[in-house]
Amino acid sequence: MTSVRPVKVSYIYACALPGIGEWKEWSPENIEKIVKKRKIEKLNPTFTPHTQFTKQWTMPILNKENEQDPIQGESMHEELLRRTELGEIEESDIPKVSTITNWISTFSRKWKEAMALRSLEEKTNSKNS
Repeated sequence: MTSVRPVKVSYIYACALPGIGEWKEWSPENIEKIVKKRKIEKLNPTFTPHTQFTKQWTMPILNKENEQDPIQGESMHEELLRRTELGEIEESDIPKVSTITNWISTFSRKWKEAMALRSLEEKTNSKNS
């Protein structure tokens, strides 16, 4: 049979580890004294400026063996068909050659635009520095 403590309203009961040691009673008055004695310090976080990278990010070139022969939609379609034979993807997930060609040309165009803007920004930043 466990001993029953009388419950005191607004008291907090605590011990160092659950089930080990004596329970201590903390009255609202005790808690107020502790809070008044403690000095509450506001944190002063430090901030650092962003790092300027010296090396540019690189994008892997998929067709590096023969750089004169750009990746074509047909060759990518054939590679995807080969992956279906290996069981890596479903044949129903393979888009048409025309769709793949459009994806490649869209990506290429947007990549060139992004690199042109990046180059322009770098030139502008270097002039302002």
